[in-house]
Amino acid sequence: MRIATSDVGLPLNSLTSLREFLCVMYDACAVQRNMYRKAKVLHRDISDNNIMVAPPAENTEFYEHCAEGYDEVKYINQVLANDKRVRPKPTCLVIDLGNGADLGLVHGQEALTMRTGTPKFIARSMSSGMVLGAYLSRWPASIMPKLEGRELQLYKYHYGKEYEKYNRTVGEGSRLDKQLFQAKSTHQLFHDSESVFWVIAWTLVCATRDPSQKEANPTIQFKKFAYAMLNHLPGDLVPDRRATFHPDETNWGAILHNDLADMVPMVSQMHSYIWYEWAYKDALEPEHSHEALMRLLLQEIVRIDNTSDMSLKFGSRPLPVDLGHQQN
Repeated sequence: MRIATSDVGLPLNSLTSLREFLCVMYDACAVQRNMYRKAKVLHRDISDNNIMVAPPAENTEFYEHCAEGYDEVKYINQVLANDKRVRPKPTCLVIDLGNGADLGLVHGQEALTMRTGTPKFIARSMSSGMVLGAYLSRWPASIMPKLEGRELQLYKYHYGKEYEKYNRTVGEGSRLDKQLFQAKSTHQLFHDSESVFWVIAWTLVCATRDPSQKEANPTIQFKKFAYAMLNHLPGDLVPDRRATFHPDETNWGAILHNDLADMVPMVSQMHSYIWYEWAYKDALEPEHSHEALMRLLLQEIVRIDNTSDMSLKFGSRPLPVDLGHQQN
């Protein structure tokens, strides 16, 4: 897949605005959900290199291939159009299925306990190989993000009763046996959505306005976040420092650059959702975690459309010089 598409897609750092980035992440979630629905395929290696920006509009051949297909989950251009006749025009490519698992094949099922992924972005339980602690099974019934205003109208126009379906299935149902605390982790769709979150968080943390004022004194929270992401080693020999970050807004306000203060609530809510160990949840819609991220992304895209966009330089924020990090 990388060989076939790397000449077509563009890196995330080629984006120039906040809205562009949020749209790419929305569509990356849609791609993964469609892969799961139509082909029963899990990607298992979501990273900032494997989510690419779609080619410019003049590449008509690429968009012609996207115009018709089997996609049930709509892309952001369709959702915002408020018109069910609009054809898909995805803003992203999700590439490199070398670690993907086809759930329809026996060896695809067997591969689900194997540790795969890019170190910075691999889901925490897949990194350790074990289901996360039972204390992370106490999620609030209202944790699924709720929409209002125009974003709710757009959502219900395209998906109707799915809105309440996801609200119910996350809030209802029983918790599974806490014996899972000692169980080996099995890759599920929500692990890919956790990787999407780490891509979103890392990319925004490393971004600044264009132009931006130099950061005089990086916060200790930013230093810890950068160190943990850059030095993460999958396995159970070394603690996963990402698990120590609290998802509250105070913490994210100290991690993100001041230029991106408006993103603090969204990132905090995303983190709050993926924070929990959803393997403990019985009878859960497989796409629930992607659904949560997409609701929050849609909310921010609509907010920007109602106010103004922000020019950004992705990858422009200097990392603390005393990290002694190793790039993953």
